[in-house]
Amino acid sequence: MTVQNFLSSRTPYAFADCPPQARSIYTTPDPAGYEPQLLYQVTRHGTRMPTAKRIRQMAKLENLLPQSRSPEHQWWIRNWTATFDELDAGYLHAVGEIEMQKMGQRLRDRFPHIFGPTYHPRQHAVISTQVPRASASASAFAQGAWPCAAEGPSSGNTTTSDLTYQLQPFESLCRPQPVALTMMPKEADPLLRFFKLSPAYTAYLGSVRQPLRAFRDRELRAVAEQLTHTLDIPGRNVGPDDAAALWQLCQWQAALSGITDQACSLFSPEEIEHLEWVSDVELFVKKGYAVPEAFCMARPLLQDLSSAFQAISRGETALPKARLHFAHAETLLPLTSLLGLFGAPGAMPCTASRTNCHTDSMTGEEASDDTCPTDGLEGTAWPDTWPIFPRPPATRIWHGNMIVPFGANLAFLLYRPINNAAGRPPLVFTIYNEHYIPLPGCAHDYCELKEFLAILEPKSKGVTAAEVQ
Repeated sequence: MTVQNFLSSRTPYAFADCPPQARSIYTTPDPAGYEPQLLYQVTRHGTRMPTAKRIRQMAKLENLLPQSRSPEHQWWIRNWTATFDELDAGYLHAVGEIEMQKMGQRLRDRFPHIFGPTYHPRQHAVISTQVPRASASASAFAQGAWPCAAEGPSSGNTTTSDLTYQLQPFESLCRPQPVALTMMPKEADPLLRFFKLSPAYTAYLGSVRQPLRAFRDRELRAVAEQLTHTLDIPGRNVGPDDAAALWQLCQWQAALSGITDQACSLFSPEEIEHLEWVSDVELFVKKGYAVPEAFCMARPLLQDLSSAFQAISRGETALPKARLHFAHAETLLPLTSLLGLFGAPGAMPCTASRTNCHTDSMTGEEASDDTCPTDGLEGTAWPDTWPIFPRPPATRIWHGNMIVPFGANLAFLLYRPINNAAGRPPLVFTIYNEHYIPLPGCAHDYCELKEFLAILEPKSKGVTAAEVQ
């Protein structure tokens, strides 16, 4: 077992699973007679440091692990300390920097018409949230996509303090390309941080906190009992909170340093699969299409996507080649929900009353709210028998390591006929994590532009950025 493949949303991009029915963009040729015209992409930031909350959670293990009498694990337990610094909490990790740089480089090599011959702010819009891990991801991506602006100086005979030298043109070495980043204020960004502007979403998260805690404790009880036996701590049983902290430590050791023989070695392969499933359930409830507001919050972003392609449909000129957005899992997942990807039912009514449908079923109670959606999933004992959530080792659609690993990205690529050949419609391909995937509603594994806009039109109606707030 490669532990890095089972880290849910903490999975580094290199270990992400491929979406079903996917074809790599690097082994699939461009459609004959077409060339790329526009790339619209939304990317989650790269691998980051744990948040301050998680750092404090793992730090509590300093009161637990030293008491262990396990001979098998003494070699690392006796030397282990909580090494994460809250000063670095949430920031982009070096692993994430490389993920973003390499992604930019790969996409430039695959689509030189989009990214070349050089960067231009009117042709390449790079948009980020104001959160440092997202803006740093945008910068790292740009370093890979546009590595050089011009040739640089080859001679060291003059000093950099010489004004004449500073005004001379670069000659031979690569000069880094500066790239403009567009950002809105962190607390007023309806395009990429809509999840922070929705009181209904905030209320929803509050309503599921206790049911999720009860669910987690129930599912981790057996794991905690096994850890009690493994760690052999005198007079102390390992509880669900301890098990959750050790799972956090395993995830971050594996994701950031590739260490799988310490905290991760406390769990059996079956337990790791189960813990991933628990993490996926929590991800689904908090950020996936279990969230009633997901189908409302992402509509301003979908409207922006639709507007970019409508401009091409109208034949407007001087259009950008790329619109590249760098944001968060809470940005990407509602957009996938709205588009009906990964088993989502597609656009559904936006109503906070749907919250009870999920919280009641999590606690084992009958849903008392008669406004729960009738989308073919009613009557299920959520989440255990939800169609996408069978327990491992059964196959399921919703995998955090496939849908939203670090660096996850959703893109739409427009191809136009070469030389605008008459009678050939523009085509739109959907790309997820650098793989072509079918978009629900398209007749083929691509959409004609008019068909694509027709799919977006009803989904992007009804909620403005102001209404999200």
